[in-house]
Parts: sequence; C-alpha cells; structure tokens
Amino acid sequence: MTSMAAPIEVHAAPGTRQAREPAPALSALDDDQLTEFVAAVGEPAWRARQLRQAAWQPFVASLDDIRQLPAGLRDRLSKRLRFITATAVSERLADHGTTVKLLCALDDSQTVETVAMESPS
Repeated sequence: MTSMAAPIEVHAAPGTRQAREPAPALSALDDDQLTEFVAAVGEPAWRARQLRQAAWQPFVASLDDIRQLPAGLRDRLSKRLRFITATAVSERLADHGTTVKLLCALDDSQTVETVAMESPS
C-alpha cells in the first residue's frame, strides 16, 4: 500500500505578497475567450470585436491608444489584460544602420528574431 503525502501549503512570508497569475495577454485570447473576458468586465460582446480590430491598427502600442473605447473601460482593461506579449531583449544595427535586428522574448520563454531592412530608393 502506498501512502500519499499531504499537500504542501505555501504561504507568503509576512510583509510580502504571493505571486499572482499574470494577466492574460490580448494576443493570446481567441475570439470566444475575448468575448467572455469583456463580458466579465460588464461590456457587451461587440466590444470584443472592437478591441480586437483596434489593437491591430498602426501606431497602437497600448490599450490607452485605443480611443474607440471609453477611458473608463481602457482603465479597467489595463488592470486585467496585458497588451504586449513580446519584449525586445536585444537590438543590433547592420548594413551601416539600414538594417535593424531585434531578438524578442515571448511569454513562453521562446525567442524570435525579426529583421527590418530599409529598401533602396
């Protein structure tokens, strides 16, 4: 007969906070999940479509840049949803500054290299 050990309880040290699950990333939610997410903050389903379409527009770098959403909703979403899921960890210039190479870290600890090259005029 095998005995099962009792589960170990983990408590934060006094004066510290336990680590929380990170907020979900907008890009990681599929359409159904995003609809459920906006419903959970009291918004109608069409807000999910509005948010998804706006997030992919040029020059939108944060939830605050999505001016189609009311300021109060942007504020509530920013406390519960991450906008960016890739972080540039390295940047290198090449070809006399006409090429930029970025190494980006993703949420799952994988890395992706991206290259932007200036085209000749």
